[in-house]
Amino acid sequence: MSQSIARNNNTATQDDENISINLILAILSTGIMAFIGILTETLTNVLFLGLMAEFHVDTSTVQWLTTGYLLTVALVTPLSSYFKRKLKLRTIFLTAIVLCITGCLMAACTLNFPMLMTARILQGAGTGIALPLMFNIILEQSPKSKIGMLMGVGGMVVAVAPALGPTCGRSCRYVHAVALDFRDSAAVPVCFAGVRP
Repeated sequence: MSQSIARNNNTATQDDENISINLILAILSTGIMAFIGILTETLTNVLFLGLMAEFHVDTSTVQWLTTGYLLTVALVTPLSSYFKRKLKLRTIFLTAIVLCITGCLMAACTLNFPMLMTARILQGAGTGIALPLMFNIILEQSPKSKIGMLMGVGGMVVAVAPALGPTCGRSCRYVHAVALDFRDSAAVPVCFAGVRP
């Protein structure tokens, strides 16, 4: 009888230590938002020359795309504990995704520099909400034995994105240059990071 009780306790412990598919999806979705937000943070720096030519602004003005974005992330991130106390996780997540998507769409269709700056601020607000939300979900909902592994995955998202940003930004410059070559002869609609042909 004691063996069956011990076996049942081991089974219950193993069930409690499994990571549910809903938890994986929640971490994955917030991780993707955080990854894209951090990626665009470093990607924009490589696009400065093209943006300066496109919007006829100088270096001290175009650098506000990164500075304003980082200031917004820095201001919104500490508010995550307040949001967590006042709102449901679903509401926080939907707010973050709406801000990120709105900022990306606005940046892709921008007509002038102030519109692009507004888009970057919206993207920064979405990233500032998504990044702590990912770690919050990991710490609150993960089994205790899996927290270290999942925090490592979350840390990898934060560490890999800045490394890939300049590479992706350089690729975007080449795509934009090819689109400019075909602008008059073929209708190639390329809108990326606020750089329109």
